[in-house]
Amino acid sequence: MPDYERELDKYEKSVEEHVKKVSQQLDEELVNINRKYKDKIELMKKMELDNKRIGEENERTRQKMEIKKKVS
Repeated sequence: MPDYERELDKYEKSVEEHVKKVSQQLDEELVNINRKYKDKIELMKKMELDNKRIGEENERTRQKMEIKKKVS
């Protein structure tokens, strides 16, 4: 096998290894992004429930104040 073929084989293997490494890094980053997205969705759901609960509490307080106003 001539030198240039050996060098070419060596280069091809190097490129293949690099592609595998980059592919693995991208897969890991995608997993991290998906995890962060899922965490943010869960946080948004929790915040929506908290907002709904607070809104209901505010409405009950408003109604109590209306009743107190009418009684006074």
